[in-house]
Amino acid sequence: MTKEGIILVIDIDDSSARTSKDTLQQLCSNEVIIAETITKAQNMLDENHVVFSIINFSYNNDESMDFIKKIRKDTRGLNYKMPLLALIEKNSKTNEQHVLNAGASKCILKPFSTSQLKDEILDIISNPKNFIISDNYIGPDRRIKSIETKHEKRKTR
Repeated sequence: MTKEGIILVIDIDDSSARTSKDTLQQLCSNEVIIAETITKAQNMLDENHVVFSIINFSYNNDESMDFIKKIRKDTRGLNYKMPLLALIEKNSKTNEQHVLNAGASKCILKPFSTSQLKDEILDIISNPKNFIISDNYIGPDRRIKSIETKHEKRKTR
């Protein structure tokens, strides 16, 4: 990552937080900070320019969802466009689509390997999405772009 700022890992689980931090430190030179609670994470956001964040949905899913929505809605702040990777339990009540609709850049279903985590982080960094701000949604553009339109087909003949 070449942007100036910190990377924030929000995770109550020590082992999972360490895995995320170690993986991020292999990929970039940014300072990686772990916040064990949403309150601590909010304080870090208020005090720092955060350029990337990972949030583990292993605790209080409603609070985590509200946190993502709050980040995205603060369009005057520095952090509202930061890439946000959500870690979600495979068989939990948290629905991947709901987390994406809240504004997460991407979700990974647990369990996953360190290699998968690394690949997802690199994908988010390497393929940044345009940002959408509308009445119903603020976050990365997830619309699927068609490979070729009829107009483009005519031009290529």
